[in-house]
Amino acid sequence: MRQPYPPLDYGGTQRSMVQMTIYQAAICAHEITLYGPAESTIINYSAEFAKKLGLDIAINQKGDTIKIKNADGRIGSITLRTTGHNATGYGNLDEKKLNEQLFELLVEDEKKSPYDIIHSHFKDHTVMTLIPAGLGYKTLTHNHNVRLFGYEQYKYPVICISYSQARNLKKRYGALVYEVIHHGLDPFTYYATTDHAGYLTWIGRFVRDKGADVAIKIARKVKKPLILAGTIYSSNNISKEYFDNEIKPFINISDPSFLDRIFGMTPDQIKQEIEQIAGRTGASAPVILAGPVNEIQKQTLFGNAMGTLFPVKWQEPFGRVMIESMACGTPVIGYVKVGSIQCGAVEEVIEDGVTGFHVKAENDEDAINKAVEAVLRLPEINRKRVREVFDSDWNSERMARQIDATYKRCLGEPVTILSGRPR
Repeated sequence: MRQPYPPLDYGGTQRSMVQMTIYQAAICAHEITLYGPAESTIINYSAEFAKKLGLDIAINQKGDTIKIKNADGRIGSITLRTTGHNATGYGNLDEKKLNEQLFELLVEDEKKSPYDIIHSHFKDHTVMTLIPAGLGYKTLTHNHNVRLFGYEQYKYPVICISYSQARNLKKRYGALVYEVIHHGLDPFTYYATTDHAGYLTWIGRFVRDKGADVAIKIARKVKKPLILAGTIYSSNNISKEYFDNEIKPFINISDPSFLDRIFGMTPDQIKQEIEQIAGRTGASAPVILAGPVNEIQKQTLFGNAMGTLFPVKWQEPFGRVMIESMACGTPVIGYVKVGSIQCGAVEEVIEDGVTGFHVKAENDEDAINKAVEAVLRLPEINRKRVREVFDSDWNSERMARQIDATYKRCLGEPVTILSGRPR
């Protein structure tokens, strides 16, 4: 319930769910019921994608179901089911209650017309609702972060979004990893650019693990402008304190309209715009805060950047930012290992020297120095080749076909729930 489907701005998990839902229906002819907030626009959004794929559609009179005829004549569908409530937002006190209502609706629907498979993206309710309702045998839980809920009670099978995440969950929980399916992205939302405006970019949530403060240090050291985009959670004291103390003092200009203003400009015109900001602020390489961004703004942000900085210092389960940047032809500089910290799936997603550069370092200072060296090597990267790798390896059709194969395996081999051991 945190975000509508698709989300209005930030919401990587929800965007991935929307992509897999559309492509499962359009490519694999799955009949899908998606449970989500009332203001979700998944039906009309799916219609737009189907048309881009050249597929025929039909939407029912209520507007809550779309049928899509795929290339081989089979028909898939998406139905939105909702309790009538809108999204609550992160940290909202009503979120838990509204999620419970949504899963209770699923259970009631299941009694009337049983599903073949329940694909849960909320591990909490896999444990609290689906397994107690006797539906664990047909439930696959897609885990999007580094934790598992209720594993001391039930050992339920999970779909992981990277091999790094799978290894960590096996080590920490003894997780039953049913499959690893990397995220994908459609080929339409972003397009590749061949030139750039000479700035670096970072996008994400303003929390320490995501490394916005590190991106600022890298950009200042290499003397390149930096555009930051993302969400500040004012209700989260840790996030707010981090932003106020370690990000805000280094921002030269905060302008939520900046990306809209440079939309449609050439790279040279954007350079001039940034130079004007530099002149007004006295910063030769200004740090610009653009705020939360939508898909159109992301194209402007990534597409005109010389490179995307991804200096995470935690076990990032995937990192959707990386494939979004690649879709725009923009290489990514990502932390792989800093000291003893393994930085998640960066090494799986970024091909060193082809779609960006890996940073492996002994400590924080060494990592910043190596990231600076990587920035200086960005001209070696062929932006057209970056997009080609995205098209071949990170598209949503690949993800949907993997999910299809996983469902078929599940239907032929019912899921088993094991009793967990006390931890």
